[in-house]
Amino acid sequence: MLELKPNHKPVLNYFAELAEFEKHGHSNEMTVRNAFQNLLEYYSKKMQWQFIEEYPIKRKGRRDASVDGALLDQFSLARAFWEAKDTKDDLAFEVRKKFEDGYPQTNILFWQPGRAILVQNGRQILDEPITTPDKLVEVMLAFFNYDQPYIKEWEHAVEEFKNTIPVLAKSVLKILEEQRAKNRSFQESFARWIFRIN
Repeated sequence: MLELKPNHKPVLNYFAELAEFEKHGHSNEMTVRNAFQNLLEYYSKKMQWQFIEEYPIKRKGRRDASVDGALLDQFSLARAFWEAKDTKDDLAFEVRKKFEDGYPQTNILFWQPGRAILVQNGRQILDEPITTPDKLVEVMLAFFNYDQPYIKEWEHAVEEFKNTIPVLAKSVLKILEEQRAKNRSFQESFARWIFRIN
C-alpha cells in the first residue's frame, strides 16, 4: 500500500512545476504531462513498480496503440495505466473516445492539470478537480492502491504456493532417490537423460 501525504516533497514539487509552466505560458500536453509523470515515476519506485512511458496496448481487431504510461509490478503485470491531456481538452469526451478506441478500463487515470478521471474495472470511480495537494493525494491513493481481481488471485496463489512448493519438491526428490536406488529401468532412463543434457 502506498503511503502518501499532501506535504510530501514530490507532491509540492508537482504543483511548483505546473506553476512554472503556467508562468511561462506553456500548456501543451507534451510539456505539462512531465510534471505528473515525475510524480508517477517517483511513487512507482516506492511501490517497487516500474513506470513505462508510451506503453503498447493490444486492441481487439485493431492496430496496437499506446497509453502515455503504465505501471508494472515485479511480475511485469500492468497494475495501472495513465493517459494525459492538456487543459484545452474536454477530458470527459477524451475518456469516452479512448474507450471507444479499445483502451484498457482496468485501472486507468486520465489526467490534465487541474482534473483527473479514474476508471477501475470498467466503472468511473472519480472525476475530481486536483488543484490542491489534498485532492491530488486522494486520487493518487485510489489509483495506486487498487488491486484488480485477477491480481489479488495471483498474489494469493503466490503466497499459498510459496509454502507448498518446498514440501512438494522434497516429496518429489524422495521419490526420485528411491527409484534411483532400486528401479533398474529408471536408472537406465536417468543415465540416458543425464548423458543428453551434458
